[in-house]
Amino acid sequence: MTLQKEVLATYDSMLTGDILFERSITPMVIVDSQRIMVKANIRFCELFGYARTEILGQSTALLTPSRKHFESYKQSFERTRDGSLQSSDLLYKKKNGELFWVKLTGIPIVTDSKQFVLWSFDDITQEVHAREEIRDRYRELEIIFEKVRAGLVFVVEGVINRVNQSFLRMLNEKHENVVGRNVTFFLDCFEKCKTEGTKKIVRFRNSDGHVTIVEREIIPITKNSHIIVFIDITEHVQEKEVLTKKSQIDGLTGIFNRNTFLQFAQELLLDPAHEYASFMLFDIDHFKEINDTHGHDIGDEVLIELVRLIQQLLRREEIFGRFGGEEFGVLFPVAQNQATVIAQRLLEAIRQHRFTRKKLAVTVSMGLVDNTFSNVFETMYKEADRLLYLAKNSGRDRLECSASR
Repeated sequence: MTLQKEVLATYDSMLTGDILFERSITPMVIVDSQRIMVKANIRFCELFGYARTEILGQSTALLTPSRKHFESYKQSFERTRDGSLQSSDLLYKKKNGELFWVKLTGIPIVTDSKQFVLWSFDDITQEVHAREEIRDRYRELEIIFEKVRAGLVFVVEGVINRVNQSFLRMLNEKHENVVGRNVTFFLDCFEKCKTEGTKKIVRFRNSDGHVTIVEREIIPITKNSHIIVFIDITEHVQEKEVLTKKSQIDGLTGIFNRNTFLQFAQELLLDPAHEYASFMLFDIDHFKEINDTHGHDIGDEVLIELVRLIQQLLRREEIFGRFGGEEFGVLFPVAQNQATVIAQRLLEAIRQHRFTRKKLAVTVSMGLVDNTFSNVFETMYKEADRLLYLAKNSGRDRLECSASR
């Protein structure tokens, strides 16, 4: 399989199809670790003026004004708390030579063999130019306020002196309810942040309860006056949250996929706050016979119903994920003797349940190991897998536990 086909297949499976990526309102492209473009959506091609055939397989250097820009952009990203990457304002070049400003957000995509990044491009040219105009043309502030789509607030001595209609729409407020008030009523961190010169994300809850997510920047004009620029990024943030969540969740059952489970499991094992941890690997007995006899639709219903049943019996702090096919894993933040009690309860609940409209009797086999055996998840997984097959060979519908080291 070629590199391009591999990443497309991996990404499509993460999103359960290509519709969200292709129809996104945000220009997006997927690049590999060498910064080669391997997939682009329609809005990306429209933004840069290229056909897909002209950019796929090409370096992102094609999109930058010069090689110097391309190299310098490696240091222009910072990692956020959710693991995504964000850039400052970056200058890019369209096919026709036109330069424009963008802000990039990247979501890492990791396959078994390669690493990719999903980059989304926000065209902020208008906002950049607006900020330049505000700094350079203070006397024409009234015109600029109503010219730009960004929300603008003019603050003098901490009091709101002027606002534009875009800001009022963000808050769903009337002009008379805003002008004359202390700015801390809307932005409680103003005094602390007014000298930072950095952009921050702010969530406004409007009078009707609607939440608007904005990016704000405080720009000093004089010693005692400032312009606050608010850019509505609600749609982009919500869309990126959906993309991030879909990349973490198993498309059929709605629980963690293998990669996400591995990440959270290793974090828990390394957390000194959790002295004990136990990992249980299990799968459905004779699942192939269910698919062969009743069809894959019924097989999928069994998987979904099994997950719902188990979720009812697990606590919030326990990590539950699908490893693929009919194989699942649970990480308990407790010692093996306590985890064994829970596992036996799950075994019995599954044994007593009748699945789908076919009223099928389903059993599972389990292997359980705790962190006294090893606190490295890969080692725990191998031992749990061995115990799972021991349970299979010992008659199925049973739990096998490891002897602690």
